[in-house]
Amino acid sequence: MKGSGSFLLGLTMLSVLIFSGCEEPGGIGGQFYESSKVQVDTVLINGFTVEQFNAYTGGTDAAAAALGGKVSDPVYGDFEAQTLVKPNANRQAAIDRIDDSFILKLRLTVDSTYQWGNADENFGYTIYENTQFWRGATLQSEDQVTYDEATPVATFNRLDLNNNFYEVELSEEYSDKFLEFYNDDSPENDSLWNFGEYGLSIVPDPSNNVVESFRFGQSDLIVIDAFADDTTQLILQDWGYLYENVNRPAYTDNTVLSNSLDDVYRINLTDAINNIEPDNIVKTELVFYEDTTQLVNTEGPLFRRPETVLLNAQFDLGEFPEIALQLDNAAFRGFKDDEEGSFRFDITFYANDVIYAGFQGEDFYIYPAFRGGNLTNTLLFNEQSGARSPRLIITSIVEE
Repeated sequence: MKGSGSFLLGLTMLSVLIFSGCEEPGGIGGQFYESSKVQVDTVLINGFTVEQFNAYTGGTDAAAAALGGKVSDPVYGDFEAQTLVKPNANRQAAIDRIDDSFILKLRLTVDSTYQWGNADENFGYTIYENTQFWRGATLQSEDQVTYDEATPVATFNRLDLNNNFYEVELSEEYSDKFLEFYNDDSPENDSLWNFGEYGLSIVPDPSNNVVESFRFGQSDLIVIDAFADDTTQLILQDWGYLYENVNRPAYTDNTVLSNSLDDVYRINLTDAINNIEPDNIVKTELVFYEDTTQLVNTEGPLFRRPETVLLNAQFDLGEFPEIALQLDNAAFRGFKDDEEGSFRFDITFYANDVIYAGFQGEDFYIYPAFRGGNLTNTLLFNEQSGARSPRLIITSIVEE
């Protein structure tokens, strides 16, 4: 379920502009260089492409959360998520048998630190039974899972949120079906549930304007015995989410990057690094600037976005690029400098290998770091933006 297809922002021949400046003698890396100056060279970079990957969005370590809701964002477009969850009807040690007088509730834990949109408005969801098989471990963002809109299982809204929990009572029809499977200890029963029942979809109401993050590692199905005033928690079997992102604005001077892997920068820095004069280089940084003004001006007292505080740079993606990107084993990390609105990667050792060892280098893939499965975006100035375009900043010692 995804709106935008694969695309490339035209690949152009890599070109560089070099600017140099000198500072007074001083200490670099804890050492003092007499009769020397610190020189800073700036190499502007272009030749970027933006690529799209089909990210995994199911119940794995890389997706410990599942998004739910919808939002209309003036910077990132219209985003809508379909949340998938499957209760576990295989017999659990917590309870041997569930009586038909018991009440079943789906308890969803909400990540209170994540908000995209306007959470002060009331918003709601409807839960439906799925009509198509899916598995969280193999679920990818472009997949589709259908559901039966004719028979809703439950509804809930923001007013039901209590201490970061939604507790949603499931319909009698669905509860009876679940109990029938749970209480049946025949050998084939587990297989029938695992492959013949498809779980639930949590679908946002059309009026929603907020996206939430459900923490499924902390969510469960609760079984309530009202007569004994007793509650039992049953672990969930699977979860995930699908989404579409449409009506995205077109930019000239900006590029959107997302850890949904819809938008990943790709660049080879070898030619740019080879334009550096190899003279006592002590530090090489790859720097991107965020369009913080546009991001701040399109927020408000009620509308907020999750902030991107770290970018990853990865290469050598291998045969399964989505897995390589989502494992979050970044080769380099670009930390955010809030004062100047930049992300800075220290690539000194990589640049030295290119300059001094003749290393040909590999393509860099750059995207926001993962935050426990939560989706984040950023709006960067691209190579068309002039003074705020991506660059290498090289610090070296020049002997007098």
